[in-house]
Amino acid sequence: MRERQLSIPTLKRLPLYCNIAQHALDTGKKLISSSEIADCLNIDSTQVRKDIAAIGYGGKPRVGFDSKELVKYIKKFLGLDKINSVILIGAGNLGIALARYKGFLLQGINITALFDNDPKLIGSEIDGKRVLSVDELENYISENKIKIAILTVPASAAQEIADKLCSLGIKGIWNFAPFNIVHPKDVIVWNQDLVSNFITFMKFVKTF
Repeated sequence: MRERQLSIPTLKRLPLYCNIAQHALDTGKKLISSSEIADCLNIDSTQVRKDIAAIGYGGKPRVGFDSKELVKYIKKFLGLDKINSVILIGAGNLGIALARYKGFLLQGINITALFDNDPKLIGSEIDGKRVLSVDELENYISENKIKIAILTVPASAAQEIADKLCSLGIKGIWNFAPFNIVHPKDVIVWNQDLVSNFITFMKFVKTF
């Protein structure tokens, strides 16, 4: 199913639909309509139906979606029905916070190890996860068949580390460094600039 090509906005909405359907299921609601999902997100119900239809799942007209089946289908489509092993490079405050976040594992994301170049951190454990030297990246990625990495290093080190990750076979980088990484076409880099996002948010609040 995952070979379907969807737009980025649709992909961003799918986990939200899944969470809403899961909440409905948890509260004993076996069916949920596109209108109910749309109301939770303040979007049009037609968009909800289009997004869900795009992944090949169909509801029943005038009845809605089966909450349990919708959750199951979206998770399977997004690959959240199995555990995805991920590594994190940069064991600073942000890296530690992400490593300790329990919500990742609930969505099938397992940060298996952290990497850093600080001798004071190497060898320690954060929430049961070992902090390894960046010099061990090659062996670890190869032995554990890692394809996704989270980058929480300073901007000055982002490109160098990203280049190394790409050369070692990493296909996806979730980048928290305030730096636009240059990368090969076959590698997906998702930039998460927290400061820029917050500035945009503040601007929106002031103009609302």
